[in-house]
Amino acid sequence: MDAPPAPSVSPRSRGGPAGGGPPPAAAPPPSYSPAAAPPPSYSPAPSAAPPPMQQQQSFQQASPPPQQQFQHQAPPPMQQQQQQPPQHHQALSPPQQQQQQQHQQQPPSPRRPAGPPADVTLSTVQSSNCSPSGAQISQCVKKMHDECFQQLASNPVRKKELEDCSKRLGQLCWRLNEKQVSAAVEEKLMKLCDAASRGDWATANSVHVEMTTQHWDECSGFLTALKRLLKTRSAL
Repeated sequence: MDAPPAPSVSPRSRGGPAGGGPPPAAAPPPSYSPAAAPPPSYSPAPSAAPPPMQQQQSFQQASPPPQQQFQHQAPPPMQQQQQQPPQHHQALSPPQQQQQQQHQQQPPSPRRPAGPPADVTLSTVQSSNCSPSGAQISQCVKKMHDECFQQLASNPVRKKELEDCSKRLGQLCWRLNEKQVSAAVEEKLMKLCDAASRGDWATANSVHVEMTTQHWDECSGFLTALKRLLKTRSAL
């Protein structure tokens, strides 16, 4: 038994061009010449950035907080004051050192005695430091005493009285030399001596009474001797 004939296929159903011509040639594959650009290089991918919390911690470790920076840069005022050496320990210049050594080597000035020495008399007392009025008072008292002593030294009783007057009036002259007599008392003594130098014994005795009533606390140590000297000198 014979096979059936194959079905005919039209050119349009085969996909060829119209007219039944041969099929078009396929496009050749792309060729890669040596001059083509090299393939891209693949570098290792950068590590991913840490999360925000890790970045903050690393920033804190890298730079100290403001308080720590301030502490490292400058100490607080109390530490600065402790670190600074005291001013009196600073080195002195040679002139200052010399002045300081001279000041240390100078002996302290002697203290002025509070009262006259026990053995002071009119013949031993100094009057170089007296004021002008104090020097006149001392000179007047010494002159009256010398005049009385020259006339009465032969009498033992009167001589002893005059020696006692010399001690007490020597204390007065010592106080005048040491500026320990008040201005009011010194003024009264000037009036008394001025009257005595003129022979006005009444005025001299009157001034003596004023000193007794007005300045007894200051003048009690020599007023009795001064009264006796005025009485003795007025009787010569």
